[in-house]
Amino acid sequence: MTIRKEAMKNSCKPIIFADSFQTEKNKRRDIIYSIINNIQNTGYPLTYDDTTLELLIDEVITNAMEHGNEWNPSRSINVSLYKNEKKLCLSVEDEGIGFDVHSRCTISPHMKIRGRGLQILASLAKVSWNQKGNCITICLSEE
Repeated sequence: MTIRKEAMKNSCKPIIFADSFQTEKNKRRDIIYSIINNIQNTGYPLTYDDTTLELLIDEVITNAMEHGNEWNPSRSINVSLYKNEKKLCLSVEDEGIGFDVHSRCTISPHMKIRGRGLQILASLAKVSWNQKGNCITICLSEE
């Protein structure tokens, strides 16, 4: 089990789940369901139905594996779930070079093929990235 440096730095955030996963397409669904099970096991009251929660987690994991790690199986993603100021937050960090969040994350009424996932995430949860652009954190709304 790996705890990201950022999560360890903020020790006031109780870590509920932290792990590192290899970037493997055939294991992606298992990783998504493992994270969902950990979220559901917290008993934290969320406003999302199962389908929406799966969509959120799928977008975050797939983006990290596809865009960050370029489906390279020698690279990993680091995942942590923690409680932060009455919110349940999920952070996913990849080993990619990152991207300029400000140039890519503009909300537009005309969604393009690439970038729709970021707009979907932003419409469903509070989303933030680290400065490098290779670590996303989504804070999930409670009931």
